Amino acid sequence: MMLVSLVTVFLMTLAIGGLGIGLGAVYPKFDYNNVASISMSFGAMLFMILALMLVTLTVLFEAWPLYLYLNARMVSRPFGSWEISQAIISFSLVVVLNAVCFYVPLRIGVKSMETEKWT
Repeated sequence: MMLVSLVTVFLMTLAIGGLGIGLGAVYPKFDYNNVASISMSFGAMLFMILALMLVTLTVLFEAWPLYLYLNARMVSRPFGSWEISQAIISFSLVVVLNAVCFYVPLRIGVKSMETEKWT
């Protein structure tokens, strides 16, 4: 369980960082009168919503295998191949979800910064 927690936190750290950097590059806010207005911009609100959705989906994907594992331990039966396959699928979805949330916003942010006129 400790390894699953460490991998999950590592993946979510990368994914949320990628979301923040990518969306910050797509929706930059350089002109502001008050620093607090940056956190209320469209890009910041979109980032917060997407980060919350990422965390929620990650927890949901990992909750089912944990339930199956704890249920098997509670009734003293082995963790069967069906449960193992569900856990592998679920953890694979977590890895893919976090990889997409890392790569796609960064890629879009790079394209946005390349096409931006900085004169």
